[in-house]
Amino acid sequence: MTPENVLVHVQDHIANVTLNRPHSLNALNDGLKYGLIDALKKLDKDESTRAIILTGTGKAFCAGGDIQGFKKRYNDFQAKGGCPEYYSNILGETILNISKPIIAAINGLAIGGGLSIAIACDIRIASENAVFSAAYLLVGATPEIGSSYILPRLIGLGKASELVFTGKKIDSSEAERIGLVNKVVPEAELKKATHEIAKKIASLSPVAVRLAKKALRHGMESTLSQALDYETHLLTYCFGTKEHYEAINALLSSRKQVD
Repeated sequence: MTPENVLVHVQDHIANVTLNRPHSLNALNDGLKYGLIDALKKLDKDESTRAIILTGTGKAFCAGGDIQGFKKRYNDFQAKGGCPEYYSNILGETILNISKPIIAAINGLAIGGGLSIAIACDIRIASENAVFSAAYLLVGATPEIGSSYILPRLIGLGKASELVFTGKKIDSSEAERIGLVNKVVPEAELKKATHEIAKKIASLSPVAVRLAKKALRHGMESTLSQALDYETHLLTYCFGTKEHYEAINALLSSRKQVD
């Protein structure tokens, strides 16, 4: 792995994380996967970081698995009778379980594993030129990085099955229509649009944001009763925080100014 595989820049509580293998359309080799895992875990521990923007260098967000890596893995499998250490599962768990919101700024191709990374993020903003494909079967493989878990929950089993079984490409407008992305913006406005969301998140109580993300993730796998109990648990904690007290005072102050 070389450090340049993943670029990280933190400013004003916002971390910009960039996949940086433009010569291969940011294709995922083990170095890039490990670099992204390492960067996200460090940012999760960094108290100055409150929101993360994930994007790619050049024309692609991420074009999926590195073809040369596929060949090497196949040869290793034949030679050793098994698959070597595989970072995809760890990457999926890291993106999904990190406590801080991740916004995917999808600047171009999001293919196969690149699509998996994008949908694992909390919010997805796509440029008008973005292209999406669940292309796993096109290379004789199956969904990875948690996509078999996330995709049906995001767009429904029927549409997820269509995308996975055909590997067909869809443009950003279709991705927005089926709920694969939150919003589509012109390419020139992508950075501004994602930064505005990150800035808003970073302005809020980091404790409340972290617990809200936990509540949403927990709610996906809970009964209504379990979700209500967990919400009560988290709310009780929030009510005792300094951030909650300060937010209430600020709200009351702003209302007095309006009156």
